[in-house]
Amino acid sequence: MREELKEFANEMEKLLKKHDDIKGDSWKTCSFRYLQDKLDEEYDEVLRTGKIRLILPAYITFKFTDKEMKVKDSDEIEYLLNRKKKELIDLANICMMMYKRCNMMIEKNNKKEAE
Repeated sequence: MREELKEFANEMEKLLKKHDDIKGDSWKTCSFRYLQDKLDEEYDEVLRTGKIRLILPAYITFKFTDKEMKVKDSDEIEYLLNRKKKELIDLANICMMMYKRCNMMIEKNNKKEAE
């Protein structure tokens, strides 16, 4: 497996484990509609973290819906990029859940047809 994919999957797992005590595997039994709505919500959150244009080493531009912000402070840049990464992981986790639920529905459908 590619190192980048391992790193990304590890971050996904970290975030899932963080919520295990509260949510566990509830995504396996919640309505599919709930997951679709959650996907929309997470996608919106990714968009709200702004579009990033790198102009290193001088600054990074974050373009939000209504404004563009040039960020030069390295701590602020790191904060904004970490926020973007977190939202991308949230989105990826919902995608994984929906992917797995699709497979579960296919398996259930195939069992019905076999009966």
